[in-house]
Amino acid sequence: MDKLRVAVITDIHAHSLPVLAKNAESWVTNQTHDSKADPFQALSLHVKAKSITADLLICAGDMADKADPGGHAYVWPKLHMLKDSLKASRLIATIGNHDIDSRLQKSEYDPKDSIQALRPHIPLEDRNSALEFWAENFSVLEQDLYRIVVLNTCAFHGYKKLAEAEFMHGRVSPRTLTSIEDYLTQSKARKLNILVCHHHPFKFDDIDVDDYSQMVGGDLLIQLLSRPKFGSWMIIHGHKHQSRLLFAPGVNDSPLVFAAGSFGVKFHSQMAKVQTNQFYILDFDLSAAPAIGAGVFGQLEAWSWIPNKNWAESRGADGLLPGSGFGCRERASEVAKKISEWHKSSGQPYSKWNEAKESLPVLRYCTHADLLQIEEALEEQYSVEVNSSNGQRRTISSIARRVP
Repeated sequence: MDKLRVAVITDIHAHSLPVLAKNAESWVTNQTHDSKADPFQALSLHVKAKSITADLLICAGDMADKADPGGHAYVWPKLHMLKDSLKASRLIATIGNHDIDSRLQKSEYDPKDSIQALRPHIPLEDRNSALEFWAENFSVLEQDLYRIVVLNTCAFHGYKKLAEAEFMHGRVSPRTLTSIEDYLTQSKARKLNILVCHHHPFKFDDIDVDDYSQMVGGDLLIQLLSRPKFGSWMIIHGHKHQSRLLFAPGVNDSPLVFAAGSFGVKFHSQMAKVQTNQFYILDFDLSAAPAIGAGVFGQLEAWSWIPNKNWAESRGADGLLPGSGFGCRERASEVAKKISEWHKSSGQPYSKWNEAKESLPVLRYCTHADLLQIEEALEEQYSVEVNSSNGQRRTISSIARRVP
């Protein structure tokens, strides 16, 4: 198997209110049965109509809103139905802060009551994995070519003495980090390694500069996963509701981080201008590393929810265009140099972009943001311009040498 297709969904925030209620924070409610008004029902129809498939379905937490038991009871079967529609072999889920009744509004004594009652068990559907997840704050799925660590960054939410401050952020404790390190040390290396969690491991504040809800201990987690002997990693998380795809700060082997946008939350004000409700497929290429170098490589597909209409390919307001790659660590200027030299060697005034991608495999694994920088470097340093077939989507179709 040279490919692994992983569907990603997060921050559904399902609840039990009418969808248009003033305090309804999400489009997903157990009160909705209209496929045009319910993104879950619409997605199931879209998946079947477009024959979208995946090997695995990952949910990065906040399945319910404010730990609503009705939301949990509604969304958990929906996720399993989506898994079946995708023909995926497994549903892998972690929990978010909204899946824990941190303020004990729904239960008198157990903040985990609603989420632990779900069957099959979180995170990997079997009881043993659930016991590991709740006892050690992580569980692991291992296959011959890949390994997935599911981390609970809400493990300390709901404890009375810390409740007021703790639910405001995620946490990976020193004990949990040591346990993960011990596990990885005793386990053989895999081609692909994925860590699934809810909270972001480092602060990013493109919009909300006063947000400090990132994972306490996230910097130490990144350092751990950056160690060469543990292989190459991608961290998949939710919580921020805003999608991003970038490398973690630190050394050259730092993990690739995919922040998935919210599936269900209603966007307002500034966020509504840059983000849509989304669903993703990450298409990992397990054969790319020997040709390009160590790392996690693949391509991204993204779909956006248009309320009361349908799902459609993302138009890239958030920078995540369908067909965008990930994994390239080369500087834009170096990639631009390779393109310029390849184009010059062709002896033709115009060269097709698809032919460039065939000759230069690194181009398949550049993000949309990478490609914009490469275009700039081509124009400024090599007098080469890239013509887009559709300027709005920034889908590059050909390379042409600029006439002096």
